[in-house]
Amino acid sequence: MDMASRRYIEQEYQNDWMDMGSSCAFWGDSFLRVVVPFLDWEEVQSERFQAYVDPRHVLGASINGKPQHVRDEDVASRIEHYSTDFTSSNRALYAWYKPLGILTAREGKHRVAFMRKHGDQPIAAWVRELAYPAAKRIQLIEPTKRQDEWFALLDGRYLQVLRRPRTSQALLGAYGVKSFRWEQLNNLPREDLVRESVYQRRLHKPQETTREADRTLDLQELCVVMSTTESADVRLNILMLDKVRFEALRYIRWPGSFLALGLISGALDFPQSTDISVGLLSAAFSMVFAPMLMEWRPRGE
Repeated sequence: MDMASRRYIEQEYQNDWMDMGSSCAFWGDSFLRVVVPFLDWEEVQSERFQAYVDPRHVLGASINGKPQHVRDEDVASRIEHYSTDFTSSNRALYAWYKPLGILTAREGKHRVAFMRKHGDQPIAAWVRELAYPAAKRIQLIEPTKRQDEWFALLDGRYLQVLRRPRTSQALLGAYGVKSFRWEQLNNLPREDLVRESVYQRRLHKPQETTREADRTLDLQELCVVMSTTESADVRLNILMLDKVRFEALRYIRWPGSFLALGLISGALDFPQSTDISVGLLSAAFSMVFAPMLMEWRPRGE
């Protein structure tokens, strides 16, 4: 995909696959974040250290140049520079997700493809080690319905949507992560309620931020909200009932009759006409607003 960037159909394919627009290759960490859930969940980081890195384990990005753009007479000196120089002029900085065995290039992105083309020569780079959750802490959840999204579950509590589930399953399966169905897992809320919450928060859509919390659903918090909602009083009126047709004409028949009688009584001149008129009008308005003010609660409360 990196080498196919900046070609018409290949670039459009990448843009669709990454759920974002571009005109060149994508950075390695951007690509990995689409595939790997909870990528930056662990905040433990190490100090930078020098290392000779195998380019076959690095996700680079040929944004401003590809291997074939380097002149033949410059290849040897370029290899020497990339494989030996740790000075500031080199500035190769890689993030190493050690448990996964994958590095992503922050600086020094173009040399990854270059060194792979020329015999997989090692790259002299500064490396920052990053953590990733152990495989036993993660579970992949296959959907019950084919059209539904896959999930990744961390520590039995934190849930993320897999945007590219088959690729994620292949990679994390090699890492040791197992796949399950929802009903095979214990102590989880109902699947339909979880999916409804995912859709409400639009977690199944691409997120504009890289913060893990912004693409994560906390099932423990969801259970608390559900419990609070179920135990609280339920206030409903006739206009809030789902799948019930409101018969407006029949509804206003009796209030309308009392309203008309009240107006007629007020227009006539006989003893107590005013009192009768006020009583009928009050009854009419009471009948109009009473159903909307009624409160229903769960049985037994």
